[in-house]
Amino acid sequence: MPRPRANVQPIRFQHIGLTVKTSLQALVKLTTLRDFREALEGLDSEIEALRQSINPEVTPTKSSETPDKGKYDDITDPVKLERLVLAREKTKTALEGRVGWATIEKARGEAQAG
Repeated sequence: MPRPRANVQPIRFQHIGLTVKTSLQALVKLTTLRDFREALEGLDSEIEALRQSINPEVTPTKSSETPDKGKYDDITDPVKLERLVLAREKTKTALEGRVGWATIEKARGEAQAG
């Protein structure tokens, strides 16, 4: 007499669903980390340019990181990266204000000298 086969279909589909869910969560986290890291690196270069325009005598800081490794690759917490992005954006805003004042002061000095 043949043995009745157990129905494994629901278990198999649960496993597939769990695997897909886990993979997508990992992908979303990696994508979020990449986006925050790219934003930070862009903000860092903008901040450096703003600092140079305020005080051109100061030499720019050189990064000691290797070209293959980003400055923020060691940070794996998206919340921490998001806080860093917000802090860099506030720094950029403050520096943009200082650049405006530095330009006004420079123009005023040139007008008085000329």
